Amino acid sequence: MKSKKVVNKTTTKRSTKKWLTFTDITPTEKEIYKLLTEKFCTTKQIRIMRNCSKQAINKHITNLQKKGLLKFGYQKPTPPIKYKSNNLGGGTTRNTSKKTSKLNQKTTTKKRQPTTKNPFTNQKRLHANQWVLEIIWKDQRYEKIRKKANTIIVNKHTIKLYRKVIEVYPYVGLSFFASTESEAVAKELNYYMKLFSILEQDLKIILIKNRSQNIKEVKAHFGHPNHPLAKNRRGKPIKYAVRTTDDKKVWLTADDSYNLNEAEFPHSETSKQDSEVVNGKFLNDFRDHPDSPTNSELATHIKQVTDNQLLFAENIKTHIKAIEILGSSVSDLTKVVKKLKKT
Repeated sequence: MKSKKVVNKTTTKRSTKKWLTFTDITPTEKEIYKLLTEKFCTTKQIRIMRNCSKQAINKHITNLQKKGLLKFGYQKPTPPIKYKSNNLGGGTTRNTSKKTSKLNQKTTTKKRQPTTKNPFTNQKRLHANQWVLEIIWKDQRYEKIRKKANTIIVNKHTIKLYRKVIEVYPYVGLSFFASTESEAVAKELNYYMKLFSILEQDLKIILIKNRSQNIKEVKAHFGHPNHPLAKNRRGKPIKYAVRTTDDKKVWLTADDSYNLNEAEFPHSETSKQDSEVVNGKFLNDFRDHPDSPTNSELATHIKQVTDNQLLFAENIKTHIKAIEILGSSVSDLTKVVKKLKKT
């Protein structure tokens, strides 16, 4: 009789599969991988976004599946479980040292740090953002959704649905704080691009496409919290509105919402530029020299001076010509006088 080999059932084979990273795939495969696993786009949506054929998309997906980065259901594969040797039975067990170490840690009470009186001082607040997005592609299900309700709520945002465009309105209290206007805009774009991806999946449409000109921000307000322009001498909030000279729209006002006492720049087209121009250096210079001319007055004075200089230069040219003529006539006169003396 042949002796049967005894197999230890407690032992499990360690995974020898090689797990690839983004450095092992091409940039195109990386982009398609993110669209499938993070934005959950369909192959048709990816084809429209990248403006390529269906065969090319399927080829890249097949390569990702062969490399082990995608399952056949376009899902991320589960990472291998790390095992360590068991000293008691000789087999292998899951590595749970991190969990036990966390449980054994003693809870320590952290001291509460005192908050500052004005936490938003020297900060810029970007808020009241409104967007209009033209639909690049839509499914038949979008029209069914729009017939049921033309206004929906997605992540607290109000979305207005139309035939060719959608409008996105922010919820009350949504703000982006940063030390500069550019940083606030970067935070805003990062937030809304994620929201647009969610809208694409919920409404079965395509809004984001490379080099497409279908996204427009129609409204955005910048504010400077705890600004001297929003308070009087006693520190109480004041109300005023400064309008532009061309379109008569308000470009500077005082806003006391949320008790921030901020100078707000609500102009839809020049809000960011106005916020960058009106700073402490400009206001302090205007306060220290109240009798000094404004920029427009100074520009008119400079123009008048340059015009006078041009006129003076033309007068000098005419005087030079007159002097030359006078000099030639004097030389002729001296010649005539010499002839008369000889006679």
